[in-house]
Amino acid sequence: MALRNRLGTILLFAAVPFSPVTAQRVISPDSLRPPLVLDSSADVRRMTAVRLQIHLLEQAIQRADTLQLMAVLGDAVVPDSEVTVARRRGCPSMGWALRETRRTRGAAGASAVLPLGRLVLSVRQLSVGPDGSATADLRLQDVRSARRDYGDLRVEYNRVGGASLSARATGLRAALCGLAVTS
Repeated sequence: MALRNRLGTILLFAAVPFSPVTAQRVISPDSLRPPLVLDSSADVRRMTAVRLQIHLLEQAIQRADTLQLMAVLGDAVVPDSEVTVARRRGCPSMGWALRETRRTRGAAGASAVLPLGRLVLSVRQLSVGPDGSATADLRLQDVRSARRDYGDLRVEYNRVGGASLSARATGLRAALCGLAVTS
């Protein structure tokens, strides 16, 4: 009886037609399904690369990992005026802001990691230029805060060779410091 059931299952799968074309369809950049980047248009590939950079930025913030944050941002310029205002408000650096946010909003313990769903980096608008440059308007929000604390920021990416590299991060330090100081 067991052999008969196995044989029936094997025949059932053998009879189902499989088409590799259905697995290779072009997908939307807003899809939750992992993309088939190489078979997509150039715009979709650029959008996917920028979304990956945004995800890495969110991951660095959630883990309060300054090393990863600096790796993701690379040589991105933070405006001097933003640095000056943050220092005046008692926020000496982005690293300090991440540590303070982890300390006040995270779980107990000095090495605690923020719950992954607590700080969310959402895309408000994403545009990619014909030259490969991209601009991402983002919102960093503490979704578990009673006040719904958030900060808006903009990250601009330049295309260098085949890569999208952060060129300018406006509002990131202010958003991080705002979450750290208001907690």
